[in-house]
Amino acid sequence: MRELGYRLLLAAALLAATGCDEAGSSDADADTDTDVDSDADTDTDTGKEEWTPPDRDPVNPQSFDAAAITEDEGVFPAGVIAGEPQPTSMLLWTQADQTENLRLKVWLPGIDPADASRVDLLYDEAVTPSDLGFVHQRVEAVVPGRRHEYAFFVEATPGSPTARSRIGSFLAAPPEGALTRLTLSGTHGTHHKEAPYPNLVKNAELEPFAIYIHTGDSVYADGATTRADYHEYWLDNWQTAGFRAVLEDAVYLPVWDDHEVKNNFNPETIDPAQLQAGIDAFFDYNPMARFPNAPNRYWRTWRWGDTVEFFALDCRSERKPSTRDRPDAEYISVAQMTWFKDALSSSTAVFKIVLDSVPIMNLDPKIWMTVGDSWRGYPAQRDELIEFMVSEELENVFFVTGDFHMATVGRLEAVGTPGDHIWEFMLGPGAQDNPLGDREAIIETVGQDFDPLPPPQFRFGYPKALLSYVDLNPLVEPPQLTIRYYDTEDGHALYRATIAAGELEDEEPPPKVYQD
Repeated sequence: MRELGYRLLLAAALLAATGCDEAGSSDADADTDTDVDSDADTDTDTGKEEWTPPDRDPVNPQSFDAAAITEDEGVFPAGVIAGEPQPTSMLLWTQADQTENLRLKVWLPGIDPADASRVDLLYDEAVTPSDLGFVHQRVEAVVPGRRHEYAFFVEATPGSPTARSRIGSFLAAPPEGALTRLTLSGTHGTHHKEAPYPNLVKNAELEPFAIYIHTGDSVYADGATTRADYHEYWLDNWQTAGFRAVLEDAVYLPVWDDHEVKNNFNPETIDPAQLQAGIDAFFDYNPMARFPNAPNRYWRTWRWGDTVEFFALDCRSERKPSTRDRPDAEYISVAQMTWFKDALSSSTAVFKIVLDSVPIMNLDPKIWMTVGDSWRGYPAQRDELIEFMVSEELENVFFVTGDFHMATVGRLEAVGTPGDHIWEFMLGPGAQDNPLGDREAIIETVGQDFDPLPPPQFRFGYPKALLSYVDLNPLVEPPQLTIRYYDTEDGHALYRATIAAGELEDEEPPPKVYQD
């Protein structure tokens, strides 16, 4: 009976982990908001000062009430998103169903406490959608550290807009050299069966965040084959209340995984036309620029002052499964690995956060039978990366991942082995479940030998959707990263832990709240 129970649990977990179809079930703040956890630790004895935006006089003060202009979802069906943050610029995105008389306006609100309509209009330019109706507009006029508002407008007569998109907002990145505390949030695994994603609405409502990360499987487009097919899945998701809630007032950092193209697709055998269609649709619907000389390249970095650099990896489209057991195994391409190691070692940011769609942590293959679908399935390249990070003595490197439809916090390696000071955690999931996140239930059913998340390597696991927040504090010594998880039903705390100098301190484990 124990073996039968184990197999049943494992089968259910595998459905969740592979994303099969049967798996699972604000207004902008003032322009000086910092979007940090109010309980974050502070330290005034380190000599580090938190950067704040300097006072400035408006450069183009105007009376402008964007909310008074009619929103037209017929023209702008997919909302607005900000992404690709740089110290003095932001990439702003929308989809437009007309090509003429479109303008993008970006402004600083709240410049006159006595008159809410007074804004500092920083950018007001005509935009032209692509042939397929997408706008990816890089705006160079943003003010570091300030909260901006923006929208796209229909404006046939200059100065007289007749319709607009939804109004978005974003906090601009601070300049190089600046240290600021930062709160980010995110999720993974948002199957359209769970639309309109009420958990994402709760995520946005619980507390503010400056950055929102999706670590993959943002759409489940497994039935698509053409670019137009994929577009339908993306448009459906961007129109949901959940995605609009978390994206419209944040900077969005998206990562792709497999379901953006096809469940567990093999880059060596998939129809190249289908792969290209999935990649094109991803770039069409996300606020990401394409490299002119390498339009399919995803991997890149984003920087937030000197506080954090995000390293976004492509752990799907460059894999070569035929090399898995060879010394030259390629989970990511040789070019990407070379770039990644160089970028990591040369980064001057306090925190280095690696956005990785599938876990790199050392998981027991007798339990996690999909291990071949992760870094563990390409041991030579995984060992190469961990040995590099250890030999370079890189500090404050964290991996943020998804794919498994659960939450966990754990070391990359067992305590006492190289790499045990590097931590990985999952954001979300936003919709689906995985019973392997409930180690107590697994142990009770099949025994201690099948503990899916054995301590002290692992410190937390949770088998269903939750709300995730990460606080970065570069001002203390050693710098601190705090991970917080909350229940989706009533928002009570599930887990909170702070990691500094490779060591984790957590609160007493909360009462078990997940019930079968």
